[in-house]
Amino acid sequence: MSYTVEDYLRETRQQVLNSLTLEEIVKERSQEEVVKVFTSPEVVKALPIEVIEEYLNKAKQKQ
Repeated sequence: MSYTVEDYLRETRQQVLNSLTLEEIVKERSQEEVVKVFTSPEVVKALPIEVIEEYLNKAKQKQ
């Protein structure tokens, strides 16, 4: 079995992605792109309740 250019590119891409933090990856994308990938329920489920409560409290204060 030969090692192809596609194999090399796949491995290299994975190595680069593994070396980046999620923040670094997200910063390279627009808000629209990020929102398309992650639905609101997925994002909310992933957040600690304290973060959600803090956001809601700040939103209420702005009203």
